Amino acid sequence: MQVPFLSPLEGAVYLKLQCHFNSTIEYSGFLTIFEDVSGFGAWHRRWFVLSGNTLSYWTYPNEEKHTKPIGCINLANCTTDKIEPASREFCSRPKTLELITASPLSKDDHETLIVQCRDKFCFTKNWLSADTKEERNLWMEKLNQVLINLRTWQQIPHLTCKDGI
Repeated sequence: MQVPFLSPLEGAVYLKLQCHFNSTIEYSGFLTIFEDVSGFGAWHRRWFVLSGNTLSYWTYPNEEKHTKPIGCINLANCTTDKIEPASREFCSRPKTLELITASPLSKDDHETLIVQCRDKFCFTKNWLSADTKEERNLWMEKLNQVLINLRTWQQIPHLTCKDGI
């Protein structure tokens, strides 16, 4: 390409670009989550808020503004390509979706009903149940859009869970 005679541009131009993911997907509502309580499985109804790539939850909606969440699920750690309904073979509760996440194994980690540790990672199986099939499908749509955005715009390690946690 020829540069005009009096152009200040001459030689090579070097660029360094960084891509930062900023999701505008937000959604909130009640879901019922399966939790390990002293080695026993229990379902608890929680207020969930999807903001960016984080799914946070509280006991009640009014706690969202002034209380730390009970828990958070980082969707960047999701091990599946797509969030789908939970298999009825493993979860008999209808209208449930399954979200599996992985995190590096730490010295305090141990296996529970919902956590299995393999190699250098712990895999957490999150079962979230909606009140209706339509609500579950809407949650899956929102969560899957976040996964698509994460995998498109941000390089994240894609771990897969073996042996069907």
